[in-house]
Amino acid sequence: MIPAQQLTRERIEGMKEAELRKEVLIPLFDAMAFQGVHETHGGSGEQGKDIVMWRQDELGERVNYGVVVLVTRITGRAEGSGSTSSKVQFQVQQCLRSGYHNLLTLEDERMDRCWVVTSNTMKKEARESLSNTLGDLGRLVRFIDGDELWALIERHLRPFLISGKMVDVHEGLGSASEHYHVIAGLGGPVVTLDLVPKYPGAKQDEPAEITPVFKFPETPEGHEAKAAFEAHVKTGAPVHIPPQFVSEIIMPDFLKPVLASLRSFGIMMGPNALDHVYFCDVIVEQVGADAALLSGVELRVPQAGSEQLTLTNSHQKVPWKFTIVVDFVEQVFRLQSSYDLLEMNVKQQLEAAEFQKALAGGGMIKFVRRSDEQILVGGPIDPGVFPSPVDAVITCLRKLLLIQRRTGLLFSMPDSMSSEEIEEVFSCAQIIEHGHLKGSVASLQIPAGRQLASNLLENLGDPDQAFFLKSQESETISLLGKEIELGKALFIATGLYLTPEEVSRLREALISQDNDEAVFHVTVLAPPLNEVVTYYERWLSDAERQRLRSLYNFP
Repeated sequence: MIPAQQLTRERIEGMKEAELRKEVLIPLFDAMAFQGVHETHGGSGEQGKDIVMWRQDELGERVNYGVVVLVTRITGRAEGSGSTSSKVQFQVQQCLRSGYHNLLTLEDERMDRCWVVTSNTMKKEARESLSNTLGDLGRLVRFIDGDELWALIERHLRPFLISGKMVDVHEGLGSASEHYHVIAGLGGPVVTLDLVPKYPGAKQDEPAEITPVFKFPETPEGHEAKAAFEAHVKTGAPVHIPPQFVSEIIMPDFLKPVLASLRSFGIMMGPNALDHVYFCDVIVEQVGADAALLSGVELRVPQAGSEQLTLTNSHQKVPWKFTIVVDFVEQVFRLQSSYDLLEMNVKQQLEAAEFQKALAGGGMIKFVRRSDEQILVGGPIDPGVFPSPVDAVITCLRKLLLIQRRTGLLFSMPDSMSSEEIEEVFSCAQIIEHGHLKGSVASLQIPAGRQLASNLLENLGDPDQAFFLKSQESETISLLGKEIELGKALFIATGLYLTPEEVSRLREALISQDNDEAVFHVTVLAPPLNEVVTYYERWLSDAERQRLRSLYNFP
């Protein structure tokens, strides 16, 4: 691509066709997000096409484009021969009636659209004549003359063009003023200028204000630009005023030569932000319910205009986000609220979910300044305006928070959990909060030594007889990727029994394996709806531990 400083409207109008294709159009189409852009002019498969490319439509279907490139004016009628219009007609028909060879897939592609691009002018009668002569093919053709081509270049290659202009700007910055350091920067397609006084009192010696003067004509484009400017004044929202609506820029003399080369890019204004920061507590009050509270919400003012003020805490790394638009004319405020629970601690996740549930129920919301406890903004919220989190999510978060507080491990609830993971959370919370877990079993496999196996033969048969088994090793549970130490467990049940077949098998095993270290795997059955309780020593209260000792002689 040619140097940016040299890419001007006049330069493009004077280019030869090959230079226009390679230096301007191919980079332009790449910037417009076309794919597979390459030149076919002069190739064996040209057939009217100078450039081919493609992109996906709204449904994801591939749409192939052929581009006919000219550097001459398109005039005359399409019928007959000799005029540029007749030559264009022939190229368009060739383009659309022949495909091209895809260099990547090595397959032949049909041609769906045709663009006719000229860096010069195209007469109105030539457009109409071509459209009429092409018939049904005409609906697949798009004509782009020099004016529209330059508009596309400014829109899609603007950062490149401005970066070239910045070379000229920087050359004049060093000695621009005796009173200011002029610092230029480029952020995307926007040039910024900072004027830093060289000494105290420089602003009094040489005021440095830049004031644009706009003129909006009575045209659709002028009305649109004027409406955007007025919206900027009212709301403080950013606006770009194209250069054709900038009649004058009042500026200090030392900036005039520096900014002269940038005038063609228009003026960017806003957003009009304020330096104010408000630390607030957010309260939702509802009749017959406790107030919901979020603490430490930091509101900033990214936009301020004559009629509207916008406050937001979108910069904060917290799960709850607020955006408030205060309308001074209508004397109302509009609130947007969202919460994102991902990658936050369960304490913050629970606070956000409970607050969102209160917000969904409606009531009175208040943003109260911490500095003086005055209401910064507030008003009624109708029920159902904001979505409510699922109750099961809040319950699961409460259980996770209990586990976190008791174990000292930090948890964050993931975006999705399986039913098994949710059940593990509830079981773990039950153990940690109450010291035991209730359940039921149909059968139980017990690895037993000789003494325990003998005890099972003697005791399992009386439905009122309590059976207890103490684990010798400390048990753990895996919860959301973390291992939680549960400690040693005491398994207690009633009504367990051995079948006659299991009794016979176990007796024979005890006789045949006369070894004190032998292990006997005993299958124990339980009656229907039998309750089994597992107590965990580590999490038992002192009173519960004493009760177990008195009932089961449990040490």
